[in-house]
Amino acid sequence: LLRDAEEARFDIILVYKIDRFSRKLKDLITILEELKTKNINFTSVTEQIDTTSAMGEAFFQIIGVFAQLERGMVKERVQLSFDRKINLGEALYRAPFGYVYQNKRLIKHPEDAEKVKEIFEMWGAGVNYKEICSKFNLSSSTLYQIIRNPIYIGKIRYKNELYKGKHPPIINEELFNKINNLSIKE
Repeated sequence: LLRDAEEARFDIILVYKIDRFSRKLKDLITILEELKTKNINFTSVTEQIDTTSAMGEAFFQIIGVFAQLERGMVKERVQLSFDRKINLGEALYRAPFGYVYQNKRLIKHPEDAEKVKEIFEMWGAGVNYKEICSKFNLSSSTLYQIIRNPIYIGKIRYKNELYKGKHPPIINEELFNKINNLSIKE
């Protein structure tokens, strides 16, 4: 969009709401200033603001401040929620292969958990990744995600740290560490 503005390919930017364009006040002000120098108008469908007047520009900035505030508050709420889940030993994301959610907790999916166990055992025995992918109909990227995921030893990775989960492990740490060549800290 900004590249097209440089090339003067339009004379107005129309957004549904200002906060849909950016939730950083600095970006809003900088972009608005750049657009003005190129004689490009900025208009919001739901917020009738005339940025060519001093009052309109001030109102535009006030909306930008509230958009940035909302962004910060959402970020804080998500952070608190993730921290709470980690402290309770709950997984943060969708259930990985081998598990399902039941009453908001990860439990082993009997058939898929056995497949995960077999994948780790085959990898640990030195079986070629192509053979493992073929046997379980996996892409190589999915295989590597499985092999590297500490969820399978009952741990949860959050912010590059490992935490003890409340879900049952599918494989033991010794096999996981052998395969991934790392040590897990409590």
